[in-house]
Amino acid sequence: DAAFARAAAGDWRFAIGVVKRGKLFYRFIMAGPRGTQQLDLLNRQVVGSFRALSQHEASSLRPLCVRIATVAAGDTVAKMAARMQGVSRPRELFLTLNGLDAGAQLRVGQLVKLIGE
Repeated sequence: DAAFARAAAGDWRFAIGVVKRGKLFYRFIMAGPRGTQQLDLLNRQVVGSFRALSQHEASSLRPLCVRIATVAAGDTVAKMAARMQGVSRPRELFLTLNGLDAGAQLRVGQLVKLIGE
């Protein structure tokens, strides 16, 4: 069972999908600035691919945590991003998670967030 809706707030548009599995409801929200194409299509693809995990899949999951690390001499964005575990596009996530621009330089002693087990 699934339901779909659209919403808008300011310059943002949202495609919302809700899936019911047993007594649980799962909500998916796709967001983009006004004029973003295919939000509805993307939402329907995501909702359509939703399924319960097998017992084997569920038992093999490990939670990811945000950890704080201190930048040491010689550390770069690339080196710190490489320490992230269980994520796709670690460089982009590292930059976003730490509020850094693409050309950012890290300072020795700076505290940064990393994702890992």
